[in-house]
Amino acid sequence: MQAGAEPRLGHLAVRLAVAIGAAGAAFLLRQILTRRFGIGVPPFATFYPAVVIVAMRLGLWAGLTATASSELLAFFWIFPTSGRWTIKSTTEVAYLGVFCCIGALTSVAIDRYRRNLARIKDLEKDHALRQNEERFRAFVTASTDAMYRMNADWSEMRHLQSREFSLETSVPTETWLQKYIHPDDRAQVMAAIEKAIQTRDTFESEHRVLLTDGNLRWTFSRAIPLKNANGEIVEWFGAASDITDRKRAEDELRRSEDRLRALAARLQTAGERERLRIARELHDQMGSALTGIKMDLDWIVRKHGAGAYEWVPMVEESMKSVDSTIGLVRRLATELRPQMLDTVGLGAAIEWYATEFQRRAGIPCTVKMPADLLKFSSDQRIAVFRIFQEALTNVARHSRASNVAVAVVPENSHAILTIEDDGVGFPADMLANTQALGVVGMRERALLLGAEFSIESKQAGGTTITLRMPLEYAGEPALVDHEYIDR
Repeated sequence: MQAGAEPRLGHLAVRLAVAIGAAGAAFLLRQILTRRFGIGVPPFATFYPAVVIVAMRLGLWAGLTATASSELLAFFWIFPTSGRWTIKSTTEVAYLGVFCCIGALTSVAIDRYRRNLARIKDLEKDHALRQNEERFRAFVTASTDAMYRMNADWSEMRHLQSREFSLETSVPTETWLQKYIHPDDRAQVMAAIEKAIQTRDTFESEHRVLLTDGNLRWTFSRAIPLKNANGEIVEWFGAASDITDRKRAEDELRRSEDRLRALAARLQTAGERERLRIARELHDQMGSALTGIKMDLDWIVRKHGAGAYEWVPMVEESMKSVDSTIGLVRRLATELRPQMLDTVGLGAAIEWYATEFQRRAGIPCTVKMPADLLKFSSDQRIAVFRIFQEALTNVARHSRASNVAVAVVPENSHAILTIEDDGVGFPADMLANTQALGVVGMRERALLLGAEFSIESKQAGGTTITLRMPLEYAGEPALVDHEYIDR
């Protein structure tokens, strides 16, 4: 006997017991009506409703059981002319025969009605299910370019239907990876599959597919696991969309960004060269001319000052103006391009600018520099110095800081510049503003030289700017602390 037979038999036994109980209840009702209330009730008047109800609710065999039980009860206790096992009246035989036939036919008719009704409901469900499947298929077809089904471990593709890609198969295949996925993307796809299987979650991947005509297309593929009642994955259902146009647009955008970045690099280089040229012109030409004027004025004062001429004080005031102008020219030349950046190096330039920053802004600035000079290229020195300049300018303008700490430390083949203040900070969404705090300019300078730039800030928690620059040389030198104070 099959394992499921016992529960089915037990279920049937319960139904039959209920049918017998219904017949007994009909008999008790007839007895109460006739003996207690004196109502004349036909022999089987209460049994017919019981048989109909049992047949409708419990099925054919329960209806036949109720009919047979009613026959026995009528045979033994209703007909007074009946013996224990004999029937003395043909009327009683007719009653019993007619009831038996009507009960059996009623049970069969009701059972047939119930079966037909169930079949109609099943057909309606099947029709609704097919309609839903057709709607779902139409929706997926309209919104995606391909649909596929995979087995639980993705070793077999069970079905592939494509609208845009020239790929279709209704025959399960185990060579789908080699057949459809570009060789350079197979490792990436398998890694995404393994992750989806381990996490029992959605599979997602962007990769190239091989078409039957030899062309390549980019696709975004997404699949969800279908699970059984025990939560085990039995199949994956997925859809793929053609994203070739988007990829082309992204590639074109990247190329455009690269061209713009290269142009910006050339403009920055040209700008720095122009700064250097102007700074040298200011220092050499104008500085020399002003120095000559000062010397001439000084000679005039020494030559004719003893005569107490009224113009001598005016010449002395002019000498003071010339001295002030010489200082201004030197400061402008230095700000345009510190000569020490090219002569002494980046470390000296940072220390000098930190001193100037503290003098002008009144914010104490601590600098940690390697004892040994790091070997930066000319472009790297300029980029690091300009980022450092912009960062301190932002500190002075926005941070309301009490202290600033600057450090340049070597790390393997890189140098790390950090600028940290204890100011008010700013919210993260402020970085979304492309003009905010000069961050765009600093980041672009870093990207042009292959450096990594980051900025972290918390409101009331200060700001930290980090620049990680590749080096030609980096050691493990000791750090020298310099504290700049007003003198």
